[in-house]
Amino acid sequence: MAPTKGIPGRKRHRARVIVLSALYAYYSTGRDPQEVFSSVCKKEKLAGEAAIFAERLFTATVTHAAEIDRLIGKATANWTFERIAFVDKNILRLGITELLYLPDTPPKAAINEAIELAREYSSEQSSKFVNGILDAVYHETLSKRE
Repeated sequence: MAPTKGIPGRKRHRARVIVLSALYAYYSTGRDPQEVFSSVCKKEKLAGEAAIFAERLFTATVTHAAEIDRLIGKATANWTFERIAFVDKNILRLGITELLYLPDTPPKAAINEAIELAREYSSEQSSKFVNGILDAVYHETLSKRE
């Protein structure tokens, strides 16, 4: 799929919110991921380039789930993966996907968006937790590539 760099930030944010909702539904139900994603997009009336971006983000998150969850576990040395709040886990999955698998998203933008999602859908404390984990993953993986 083509990069979606030209999508205005507001539409990309909405796409991320929809992906977060789709991830929540997918991990809650275990249904077919594409079926879940299509259902959420239809309900939210997501279309155009924002839908393409959302599909890339969702598909990459689900495809690379094992590696992403391993990175989360590694970065949360004092927490077991199971203790992380369900919403926070999905925000971290989404943020790590953007950091590692969607190179058209600048790392700082990916981290800032995940922090904003945590503020909107979790708690202030969660936003600090998400920031710390994504920063650790960034320094462990991407900063070595630059």
